[in-house]
Amino acid sequence: MLSNLIATGYFLGFLCRIRKNTVITPSLKAFSIKQHIPAEVLSVGLPGFVMTMMSTVSNGALNHMAAGYSDTAIAGMGIAKKIDLLAYAIAQGMTQGTLPLIGYNYTSGSHKRMKAAIKTAFAYSFLIACAGAILLWTLAAPISRCFIADAETVGYGQHFLKIICLACPTTAVNFMVITVFQAIGKKVQPLCLSLLRKGSLDVVFMVILNHAVGVSGIA
Repeated sequence: MLSNLIATGYFLGFLCRIRKNTVITPSLKAFSIKQHIPAEVLSVGLPGFVMTMMSTVSNGALNHMAAGYSDTAIAGMGIAKKIDLLAYAIAQGMTQGTLPLIGYNYTSGSHKRMKAAIKTAFAYSFLIACAGAILLWTLAAPISRCFIADAETVGYGQHFLKIICLACPTTAVNFMVITVFQAIGKKVQPLCLSLLRKGSLDVVFMVILNHAVGVSGIA
């Protein structure tokens, strides 16, 4: 909470400093509802909001099911999810970083350059995700031990991590597709993909696989 407040304060201060040299300003007088700009901003950001909200639902269901086994199972799952979050953040950062580039080129009609940017971003993010998956699979045990020394928790952590890391490449693909839809002004498609990805289908699969194969099925 404090880090977000500090970041917000920094950016507001930055905008105040540059307000005389740019059209971007925190002034309320410059706020406009013409051309449906607020609605466009909210609709483009909605998939990201939904993804974050549904991730909370998904994690709540995951922890509830893992709690049925033991405290060490919950701790091991927590370690695996925290480590996986790093790979998740890298994939999201790379794809979201290309969103303005894709959007500008799409709007200006430079579709050839837009497609080249999409292909390049997709190739790099997918390769890095694959490399991350291999790294996490190979070093699952020592990485888990960085968080805790308890042997049983480490055992759970490395086991869950080896399962979860397999989704790194597909996560990169998913983020890239959502980003492209967002960049070209599509609203329904990225929202549907975000809803399907977290807090809906994954919870159903967790319930089914938990009954079928136990705690490994949750991961």
